[in-house]
Amino acid sequence: MANANGYGVDELMAKLESIGAAYDEIANSVLKEVAPAAKSILQRAIPRSDKDKKHARDRVGISIKKYKKSNDKYLFVGPKGDFGYLFALEYGSLHQQARPFLSKVYRDAESQIFPMMGKSLEREYSKRMEGR
Repeated sequence: MANANGYGVDELMAKLESIGAAYDEIANSVLKEVAPAAKSILQRAIPRSDKDKKHARDRVGISIKKYKKSNDKYLFVGPKGDFGYLFALEYGSLHQQARPFLSKVYRDAESQIFPMMGKSLEREYSKRMEGR
């Protein structure tokens, strides 16, 4: 018996199982696709001084990491190196008022990156359902 997509139940179950088995590959593909946009959002938001020195904005890196307990993957986008002054900018210090920027970065990323991830995930699933 075939369903609306022309698959029999056994075929459909086999395709869904293969998608489940390819979870890591799919997650990596989706995260790699959205990483440049996430990096760009963060780079634009990091304040930069006029001083001639290393700036966090110029040293933003991307890595895919796993939570230890659940093994779920996530995309980490942030400055490489010691840029403790970002903490002082965000939360303030004895010598300066807080100038928060991370919550805006998160909102911008959430509104732009999550829809991109959804579309990328749909493409990955469609590709696998069609056998490509």
